[in-house]
Amino acid sequence: MGLTFKPLFLAYSRTYVISFVAKPLPPMACLASRIPYGSLITKGRLERIAKAEEVIKKIANVKLVRVRDHGMIARIEVGRNERRKFYDKKIMDAVAQELMKLGYEYVVLDLRGYKSGSLDELLNKEHVIRFK
Repeated sequence: MGLTFKPLFLAYSRTYVISFVAKPLPPMACLASRIPYGSLITKGRLERIAKAEEVIKKIANVKLVRVRDHGMIARIEVGRNERRKFYDKKIMDAVAQELMKLGYEYVVLDLRGYKSGSLDELLNKEHVIRFK
């Protein structure tokens, strides 16, 4: 049985009085969609993801960004046409430094760029380490 997080988030927001911006915003997936299935979702983790995405938008001047939170690892996805902005060493260093301040140990760029539902790709794969 699947579980969607939007109803959970809306219930949480009503309970803890999270305010919403009045002006229309572009469609954006719930921050919980940045966390792999089976992982603990906490308020702190969601806030860290939101801060990380804002930092990247500001430093790299990108419009589309997702930070996939793999615990100690922040996997950055940006729009395919915006990946070139990370060719700049100053931008890479600044993003890494700021995300490490947020608690990530490793900061990586997904070379494929943004892909909707990228965490869904793992659902049907068998994760087995094989030794020969």
